[in-house]
Amino acid sequence: MGLADVQSLAKTIEYSVKHGGDIGDQMYLDRYNNEMWMQNNRMLGVTDKLHKLYGVGSGPIVGLRSLGLKMVDRLGPVKGWLMKQAGG
Repeated sequence: MGLADVQSLAKTIEYSVKHGGDIGDQMYLDRYNNEMWMQNNRMLGVTDKLHKLYGVGSGPIVGLRSLGLKMVDRLGPVKGWLMKQAGG
């Protein structure tokens, strides 16, 4: 669970309590799920792709992977954007 998940879930629980609901009621928890599903699914997809990319230990993929990381590291705005996306 990332910080965005914690924030969303806390907001959902707060809403439930303010409206006299049960914090475990699916109706209220669906708010959290609807808000966070897309972000979490996207992050899972990126993580899966990175896992596959770094699972390759030979051939030209290793060189291209290293080159790509060096380029991202040198492009400050791109690196910042990627870090922000990963942080939620």
